[in-house]
Amino acid sequence: MKKRLVSIGIMILMFIGVATPPAQAAKNLGYMFPIPGYSNISQYYNGSGHPAIDIAAVEGTPIYAIKDGTINKVYEGCNNKGGAGAGGISCVARGICNPVYGYYENYCNYGSGNGVVIRHDGNIWSEYSHMIAVADGIQEGMWVKQGTLIGYVGDAGFSAGNHCHFAMKSGSNSNYWSNSPINPLNYMDTDDTGNIT
Repeated sequence: MKKRLVSIGIMILMFIGVATPPAQAAKNLGYMFPIPGYSNISQYYNGSGHPAIDIAAVEGTPIYAIKDGTINKVYEGCNNKGGAGAGGISCVARGICNPVYGYYENYCNYGSGNGVVIRHDGNIWSEYSHMIAVADGIQEGMWVKQGTLIGYVGDAGFSAGNHCHFAMKSGSNSNYWSNSPINPLNYMDTDDTGNIT
């Protein structure tokens, strides 16, 4: 009887917010962090102001799929660095930067540089931008498993340094950009690693 009262007391405290379960347990949704070993978030999710987290990492650091899914979009061909042309093509406003896809408003691929969009089960989407390069063999329509190498950290497009602009969205619209942004840190912790393949 005493154990049952203690359990009920803990549940009441959790309900009113005095005690909370560990964050890891609350986020155990099966998603891995896209850059294992790197937890330096240089810019946090801020709704429509910045609908992603920026994970700072060394150029060339591998980026992995956070969960199984289908590659919905691959955009590449942007070989500038930092949007200002340092060491590459200058992507000035209304300029042509991307030889693969041609003209884009403002900067390379709308400022995103090179990147990948994956559609996961449950109408959850993930986007990885500013890559120095997309991994060999990554193509639209292909199925990838959690932990599949999809690209490498860079600062292509409109960027202020090497990082992965990592966004997640929720929605059933087949056009990724028409779905609703969600905070990636509500789905994983920075130390989640999952299974890298």
